Amino acid sequence: MLRCGTLQAQKTAKHHHLAPGSSPMFCFIEGEIIRVLPLTKADKGLTYPCRARVRVLSVSHCGSSVPMALNVGDIIEMKFVYTLHRTSKTKNMQIALPGLKKGNRFIANAEEHLQMGNKTQVLVYEYEVK
Repeated sequence: MLRCGTLQAQKTAKHHHLAPGSSPMFCFIEGEIIRVLPLTKADKGLTYPCRARVRVLSVSHCGSSVPMALNVGDIIEMKFVYTLHRTSKTKNMQIALPGLKKGNRFIANAEEHLQMGNKTQVLVYEYEVK
């Protein structure tokens, strides 16, 4: 099974059309994959990578609860919750993702979560290749 999120999150995954401003925790971004990060020991049990360094090409429609602003030109690490690998619809995965590799541009709603040490984790559940 292709996933970087929990099995429960994958079972409840439903296709949501990407729309700017869909949540107070999201920013609508266009990004470019600079580098797909290899699996680490912390990724125990995963088959495919789900983290990448991404250059932010545009950012808009940030929700009121986004903890830190993303800026055009920033290069940040993003976690692609399901995977960076191509996926198909299944009974557990109700969305199909095209997969991303170095050099690909995409649009997505990027969700930011504040972590200890005044750091953020940026999550992407669904994306479209540009």
